[in-house]
Amino acid sequence: MGITPSPLPVAPAAPAAPVAAVAALQQPRRTSPARGHGLLLLTALLTLPVLPTRGAALPPAPAAVGLDELAMSVPAADNRPVSFTNKRSAYYYTQSHRNDHPEHAWFRGFNLAGRRVFNDMRLLVDGKPLDPEKARVTVTPEYLERLHPGGLLETLRLFDEADVLELTVHGGSHGIVALQLTGDQVKALGSEGGVHWYESKAPEEGQPLDHVGVARTPRGFLIAVGASREAVRGLLLQAETHHDLWQKQRRARLEGLVNGQHALWTDDPRLTRALRWTTLTMAELVTRQRGEGIYAGLPWFNE
Repeated sequence: MGITPSPLPVAPAAPAAPVAAVAALQQPRRTSPARGHGLLLLTALLTLPVLPTRGAALPPAPAAVGLDELAMSVPAADNRPVSFTNKRSAYYYTQSHRNDHPEHAWFRGFNLAGRRVFNDMRLLVDGKPLDPEKARVTVTPEYLERLHPGGLLETLRLFDEADVLELTVHGGSHGIVALQLTGDQVKALGSEGGVHWYESKAPEEGQPLDHVGVARTPRGFLIAVGASREAVRGLLLQAETHHDLWQKQRRARLEGLVNGQHALWTDDPRLTRALRWTTLTMAELVTRQRGEGIYAGLPWFNE
């Protein structure tokens, strides 16, 4: 399984391949209903095909775009919302630097089939928690990346069709890195067999019990959620075994949405970039939580 119970020493920084996860960047300000309808109309108009007038020349078709080319640097002052789905029934929602939104911060963390599993993940180095507010944050349609003072780089991603998250850790000064899950519905149960175990259950009657396992890997941490410990162990083993394949498949799916027959471009690079982001962030909302369907929006319209 490649999973050991010992703390993970931070390895020297190494070049990393792009990782896979869909990220939805949303403006943190609220929008009135009337303005929201206007924005929907504007979005619809922007996505309609534009036919050239007679004699007008279209801009040349672009080269294939890689998802790293859509990377966005997020200043701490912006503190943008970010979300990722696994295209089935789970999503992870957070804010880039601090979860302080008065309405949707309650929904932060990993959600599965409409229920909250855990709210936050805390990285600790030699027992001291890292502060996301001090990090340099980059978001792409694949992943959320935080570069902390001292050079430690954490990267969060999800995989398609699996209730698994991965948090990779690279670089930084040498030290012992640990990961803690927190939340008002999650309870730490200690370590067994190389996995640190949690249980999560909402207080409402009739809610299922979720088992959560956090495992060490050479890259960092895997977090899996299942109906039993056996199911969680199976997911962790699959993720460790098929990590590279899952990552390549997810990236290929995402890049296929903005290339080839789906390529979209204009003579304005900023507009082209925005439309590509719109395509990818809309695609993440199409899931199979209760059969084929689409979220009305994340994080609160998660049914």
